[in-house]
Amino acid sequence: MLTPAQFLTHCADNGLTIERAGDGVITLCKHFAPGDKAAYTKAETDCSILYSVPAVKSQSSVWGTDGGSVGGYVGLTGGYMRLNKSAPKARWIAELNKLRNGMVMA
Repeated sequence: MLTPAQFLTHCADNGLTIERAGDGVITLCKHFAPGDKAAYTKAETDCSILYSVPAVKSQSSVWGTDGGSVGGYVGLTGGYMRLNKSAPKARWIAELNKLRNGMVMA
């Protein structure tokens, strides 16, 4: 199972921003040059770590500017990848936020 520490390391190593981690949703974002298809593909791959975040299975879904939706065109032309995951496990998110706050203070 993916730990919050592993998740943070992946985000730091791949230039991902955690835009939201609470209220039942976690959101990742990565920016790149608008229209750069290779960078878009890389950003989608990097953000796909959201699929490994433990969640309340019957209630969870992933959505955003991925290549499987019309949002993908918006993300590609806008120069960003933004993925959201609903219903992450509350304890996992609490640990993630505890680690994030510790990183900010360090």
